[in-house]
Amino acid sequence: LLAREKIPSLLEDIEKATARDPKTRYRFFGYLAAYLSVIYGHRTGVLTRMSVKEVRQAIGVDQTGYLINVLEHKTARK
Repeated sequence: LLAREKIPSLLEDIEKATARDPKTRYRFFGYLAAYLSVIYGHRTGVLTRMSVKEVRQAIGVDQTGYLINVLEHKTARK
């Protein structure tokens, strides 16, 4: 299945899963990272290194999208 098709069922699985079973949650984040990487062309490292603070400081509006400055990623370290 494509990530876009699989993500909704994984969210349902997360709601049903026990709190101490991270397997489904990890699978969801894997599909989400792959989906966002394909759409926006970023490496998955950008997504995994993004902090909550950086997301909260995002600039933009709902209609046009948001800019999130991720400080820790491969090209920023050069």
